Amino acid sequence: MKIRPWPVMITKDWNSLGDAVLELCVSDLLMKKFPDYTEGQLSQLRASVVKRNSPGEPGENFKIGDYLLLGKGEESSGGRTKPSLLSNTLEALLAAIYLDSSFSGSLRIHQPPLCIAD
Repeated sequence: MKIRPWPVMITKDWNSLGDAVLELCVSDLLMKKFPDYTEGQLSQLRASVVKRNSPGEPGENFKIGDYLLLGKGEESSGGRTKPSLLSNTLEALLAAIYLDSSFSGSLRIHQPPLCIAD
């Protein structure tokens, strides 16, 4: 495994992988919580959960914006609190957790923020 120097540039590849990890984690949790649901029901539920719990929201809760290295323009325009930037950063973080640890490591970060009710 190649160790990358810090800071790591967040790219669309990281975001894409993080998005896939997010969907996989949510799907896994939903299948375990609602074993009798059909594939269609699970797909609809997953879509509503991912939309309702957009990655930017947990990003705000985790204060991810406090750790970003931003340019002057992004800093002055409130980049640390922009939902799109927080969402992209959290997706990249999920990708990094997945690559560094495992699927179960990625899954652990999702359980508290999703809090799926019956």
